[in-house]
Amino acid sequence: MPPRTAYQLINEELALDGNPVLNLATFVTTYMEPEDDQLIADNISKNFIDAEPWESRPSDPATLALKRKWQLRRKESGKSTERPNMVMGANVQVCWEKAARYLEIEARYVNCDEDHLSLNPEKAIKLVDENTIGVVAILGSTYTGHYEDASAMNDLLLGGLRLLFVAQDLNWDFRLESVASINVSGHKYGLCYAGIGWAVWRSPGDLPEDLVFHISYLGSDQVSFTLNFSKGAAPVISQYYILIRLGKEGFRNIKENHYKNTTYLAEHVVATGWFKLLSDLDPAKGLPLVAFQLVKDEVHHFDEIGRQPKDIETMHLLRVVLREDFSRNRCDLLVADLKAAVEYLVKQDAKSVEVHRASRGKWKTVFDKLPIHDVSAKKKTGASAKIC
Repeated sequence: MPPRTAYQLINEELALDGNPVLNLATFVTTYMEPEDDQLIADNISKNFIDAEPWESRPSDPATLALKRKWQLRRKESGKSTERPNMVMGANVQVCWEKAARYLEIEARYVNCDEDHLSLNPEKAIKLVDENTIGVVAILGSTYTGHYEDASAMNDLLLGGLRLLFVAQDLNWDFRLESVASINVSGHKYGLCYAGIGWAVWRSPGDLPEDLVFHISYLGSDQVSFTLNFSKGAAPVISQYYILIRLGKEGFRNIKENHYKNTTYLAEHVVATGWFKLLSDLDPAKGLPLVAFQLVKDEVHHFDEIGRQPKDIETMHLLRVVLREDFSRNRCDLLVADLKAAVEYLVKQDAKSVEVHRASRGKWKTVFDKLPIHDVSAKKKTGASAKIC
């Protein structure tokens, strides 16, 4: 197959994917300047083997370091190193659940309720025992964006890059004695595409030495603590561009604009009369997102087809993340669509809505009956269908 044909074939298939910019629920950056895009393209083949930052998911090495440090303490005391556990809210991002499962750590979840959609410190404390390697506190709950109480209990954090520029008075970082490590996702509020993040430890003592490798066969001593060796340099280069391009003042301006647009959207969503706000508009209390649900003082024969917090089967909510490419115009379009959708549903009777709800997912049954997927028809006729 000629290279141009292969490119066109794949490009046409990818064109059927959703537009990332229109994914209003993701935290991941979907826009970067053309100059940064060019830097990524120019350096896509570079191997970032001679540096120490952790790429993409820093929760893994941070968790591994906590587990190893706990094991060393237990061995020194002559105690068992079996059954380590880590305490976290049921609202954590899946990366923490993966870290616990892959590293064979019991995940102890603090259940959510309608009054606590983020980590409840009082409940978390009750789950801590001598086998607890750490407590995960998220600075930006995945449901509503609220900051969990880092001053009450904290070992691991997420989302700190945004706080450096907007909520500078919030006490969450290494000023707290219990903070052992901080995780930052550069591909979220670091304004980079997916694939870059860091884990930062309070001191060398919080990263056990036996987890660190010293590599000399590439010409000089290189320190390595990653779960993979070869990795692309492009995401790191793009983050470097963002940092020197914007500087502290530039970051602050962008983040403040995030919150202005968040307030604008939240006020207009609530003004429809159909929705109640669940997130917080104070930059010191939560991320720039709008989480909301239908007002419950009226009986609806429809609900939010959105996120469902764990342990709360009767609750649904919708979440819109305000990123750099989320303009005032997009806010207006979204509010108009929300109003149109609700007004349409109100006009439908309960039976029609239930029939529509029951039909969700049934497209696959219809799809399987198309000639190209009908294996029995092929066997009978000996023919095969083609797509033009």
